[in-house]
Amino acid sequence: KRLYGLSLTLSLLLALLSALVLAILFSERLSAPLVLLAEGTREVAAGNLSYKVQVRADDEIGILVDSFNQMTSDLGSSKSKLETAYSDLQSKHDEMEMRRRYTETVLGAVATGVVSLDPAGRITTINGAAERMLGIPAPGAAIPEASVFRRPDFAEIAALVTRMARLRE
Repeated sequence: KRLYGLSLTLSLLLALLSALVLAILFSERLSAPLVLLAEGTREVAAGNLSYKVQVRADDEIGILVDSFNQMTSDLGSSKSKLETAYSDLQSKHDEMEMRRRYTETVLGAVATGVVSLDPAGRITTINGAAERMLGIPAPGAAIPEASVFRRPDFAEIAALVTRMARLRE
């Protein structure tokens, strides 16, 4: 009876120890991919969009890891496209700024009066010669053309502006 109790106790302890070892192994198998995924999120948060989580799993965790890797790949691609678009936009802006300065330099040096209007008929650019001829200051904001060319001696210019407006329509 004593031997039977001892062997039953040993069997129970062995079964309990086996269950504990299996539980630890399964928990490590389950938590290892999650630890790698958490490490991947830290890498992505730090800006490393090329980081890939390397886990072999065919269960839900494998699907989650594959989705994470696809997301980081898509983010990296979007970031690359955005950086390229920004670079192109910056170079176009620089080119436009250079052209604007060139145009202002040329207009400032020309003895002929030059006035440019936007599609709404507001003065957007005027050179020094035109300022002197028309007796108006350079516009800080767009000035309506009608207020500048209202005087009778500018009737010809007003008619030309009106005709150009009709041609645009």
